[in-house]
Amino acid sequence: MRMFSRVILVAIIGVLSLSAGQEPINTRYKNIKTIEYKDFLKQKDNAVVIDVRSEREYEQAHINDALNVPLYKITKEILEKIVAENQDKPLIFYCISEECGMSFQAASIAASYGIKNVLVFEAGFLYFISHSPDQCVYAGNSLSSNFYKDYIMQRLSIAGKIISWDKVAEKANSGYVLINLGNPEYFVEKMDKYVSNYLRYENVRKELKAGNAYILPERRFVLLDNFGREAVWLEDDLIKLNKMDYYYVEGGLKGYFESIKKSR
Repeated sequence: MRMFSRVILVAIIGVLSLSAGQEPINTRYKNIKTIEYKDFLKQKDNAVVIDVRSEREYEQAHINDALNVPLYKITKEILEKIVAENQDKPLIFYCISEECGMSFQAASIAASYGIKNVLVFEAGFLYFISHSPDQCVYAGNSLSSNFYKDYIMQRLSIAGKIISWDKVAEKANSGYVLINLGNPEYFVEKMDKYVSNYLRYENVRKELKAGNAYILPERRFVLLDNFGREAVWLEDDLIKLNKMDYYYVEGGLKGYFESIKKSR
């Protein structure tokens, strides 16, 4: 229980810091080595690549042969088992992007257990899939070299469904429910006038995957996450459940804080 609490605390600290738009993540983990894209390509086949995102994100898309060990499930036993089965191979952790601190948190936890040769692929999954889509898996299928450009990016833009912050108030005033899937503390403190609902991202994904549409309003809602990138992974399930009248907020909470800085 103590170890579980420690992992959750590290994750919460990371999310709060990111949402506040503080210094780059790697400056807070100076003892953790990072690996650049070109070196990662060369070394990944002789390393243990660990995806620390949720099971749902991993199922949607991941780097070929990567293991999925979500941050909140990391334990000393799991990591030691991985090391024992892969002697002398480095552990390379990654998450969604360079703005996500979970890979650094996971590597820091591994290092605290005395595990050597721990690295972080800081650029993250979105960068990798945009540069090497043929070395990724999407919904169980290998991707062609043009997949990311021709499909994923089209889905991220979602035919005009991604709206900027200056359109959020307009949508809220016209009856759309604004749903915060990001950091509740910063959202409530800074944007309470827009608050309609707060839902845990993991719970929403779980319920949608199970076909439970009730987790979201029947129609007309705007989804907000931490960085403007997580919520789009709900798209497939939203379509399956015939949820059509909704939008995503460009840049998420991070985009909101950046817009405030620019306006000052």
